[in-house]
Amino acid sequence: MGRELKTTIVADGVRSMAVVLLESEEIIVRGELRQRIPFSSISAARVSGATLDVTHALGHLSIELGDTADAWLARIRSPKSLIDKLGVGPTHRVVVLSLDDAVFLADLRTRCHHVTTRLTTTKPDVVVVGCRAMSDLDRLAEFEGRITRDGAIWTVWAKGRRELREDDIRRAATAAGLVDVKVVKFSETHSALKLVIPKDRR
Repeated sequence: MGRELKTTIVADGVRSMAVVLLESEEIIVRGELRQRIPFSSISAARVSGATLDVTHALGHLSIELGDTADAWLARIRSPKSLIDKLGVGPTHRVVVLSLDDAVFLADLRTRCHHVTTRLTTTKPDVVVVGCRAMSDLDRLAEFEGRITRDGAIWTVWAKGRRELREDDIRRAATAAGLVDVKVVKFSETHSALKLVIPKDRR
């Protein structure tokens, strides 16, 4: 989830009320006007007083944001990287399993000192696992016993495939004694769901 606010907007000269969301890679407008504005389509963005002005591929949008306008502008100009969205830090021990993504693995290794592609006796802080079929979810119970108690399991799956959906992962997580807390865009084709051990069992 990103930042969300009900506020006044002006879209191409037309003023209205809307719910505006600032996500990791786009602005979403919900109301009389409904738009999705990817950061990549924004050609100019600036703050004037308490208003964020954005020029994008479909036109111009002004959003009244109060004292959060500068923070929104900073997010648009410097969006979080995938590694940031996964919450992985330099000292974390990370295990990547069943995920054929050489670019992601290389980026991860530039951020972290401890990245492997197999489970060992040392408990990782983060497991990133690719899931292609329902049978892959059987391993979640195993991971629950292998990560640090405040660690995370990121399940990565292909978008739009009926054989494995987000709700399937959530049900399997619950059965394994885990809870889901966050979903992020992993790539143009894949999503990632964060699973953790409930606080009362850490």
